[in-house]
Amino acid sequence: MSKIIDKIDLVASTLFFDSEGILWVIHKDGVEMGIIEAAEHAEACCKLCRGNQTRMVIDARAKTVFVTDEARNYLAHHEDIIKVRKAHAIIVDSIPNRLLANFYFRFNKPIGPGKVFNSEKAAISWLRKYE
Repeated sequence: MSKIIDKIDLVASTLFFDSEGILWVIHKDGVEMGIIEAAEHAEACCKLCRGNQTRMVIDARAKTVFVTDEARNYLAHHEDIIKVRKAHAIIVDSIPNRLLANFYFRFNKPIGPGKVFNSEKAAISWLRKYE
């Protein structure tokens, strides 16, 4: 990961841009993301992106991540997030989080390109295709 540029710390996650222009979302361990947290997340994304489309990494490594179905749908289809999300990669390091990430892509069907990865290097390499 490159140098942190802008950063917003929320209840369920921390969001920041790195020096490569990728927006990172680091979930906090054991925190549930419901609709209120999802709305805060969307607002923070829009604030950091300033209306520009960007590539995003959702880092769920070494975390127990709880995202309600309502929150997943909100994040997958919210108009403001769709406007700024060019592509997003989810990095996982456990079978439960891989299953949840794949469930999100398969059943919530987020708008735009997205993929699950086991490594940061592979995720960043894939996101570079969307510069």
